[in-house]
Amino acid sequence: MSNFTSEGLRQYSPGSPPKSSDVVNQPGYYVLLDALTRPSMERWLYETLEAPDYEVLYLKTPLKECREASPCLVALQGAHELWEAFLKQGAEQQWGWLLYSRTSRQQLLARLRWLLMVRHPVHGTQVLRLASPAVMHSLLNIKGGGSYTSLFGSVIERAWLPVKDSTSMTWWQVNQSDSLQETGVPTSASPLSLQEAHLSALAHVNWQRFQVTLAKHLQRYFPSGPLISHHGSAMEAAEQVITTTARLGFMGQRAHFYMANILGAHGDAALEIDQHPTLARLLLQPNHQAPMERLKAAVNLAQQALEKDDMV
Repeated sequence: MSNFTSEGLRQYSPGSPPKSSDVVNQPGYYVLLDALTRPSMERWLYETLEAPDYEVLYLKTPLKECREASPCLVALQGAHELWEAFLKQGAEQQWGWLLYSRTSRQQLLARLRWLLMVRHPVHGTQVLRLASPAVMHSLLNIKGGGSYTSLFGSVIERAWLPVKDSTSMTWWQVNQSDSLQETGVPTSASPLSLQEAHLSALAHVNWQRFQVTLAKHLQRYFPSGPLISHHGSAMEAAEQVITTTARLGFMGQRAHFYMANILGAHGDAALEIDQHPTLARLLLQPNHQAPMERLKAAVNLAQQALEKDDMV
């Protein structure tokens, strides 16, 4: 396993991207692109640059057969068009993140490829979505610092991650301590072991992604419904769906979509016994039915009420 001195990461905080003149004119700057958010990656690179200088991370790993889904490490020296596209569109759309390293290309690739595979305490070896800014932000932003010192080592000196929340995008910046010394070299036999803090952080990212999915569902089917109208945005409406589903004791993705349909159509009134007595009791009061059966009955009742309102 890889170990580091107590210096760790000197700072991880909101900041701003480096000067474009430095990025495209000096060696050592790279962008790590996520093929899951920037599809047809290699074709796009050749459409953007005449001779892109890049590496496919999955090559020379057990994931080599999944090349189309592989993150790509792209050198930015001389790549003006690519960096401009990333600033204008890629950061907002979460294509990836920027890093700086003075080590050899081979050392940098070895470090990144080592991070691709992590060990889950229950599920064993899993693939880390390394190029996702949200995933890396969740790991780097763990409080206490000790849990993330093994991510970059002394190989990646600086990094800039465009991180989105429900309302805005913020650049977060990593500054490595100049005195950071790696006292162990990661090997393929010793992948990064995910600790409880890592698992909690990654679970939060999954919920954020699911919130986006729920928001799209609400925006598609209830764009002018009372829930979105009350909150002002589909993302905030989706957050209430998640909170309400958990508070009422329903579990699973299907339960969240059912709750989205109910609240999307009727808003908080669905939980008011004086406004929708039968519907509210189904949601608020356990009975002889299993929770999902009770929730399904509530969805059907909410739909009937909506259709009745439409006929008036």
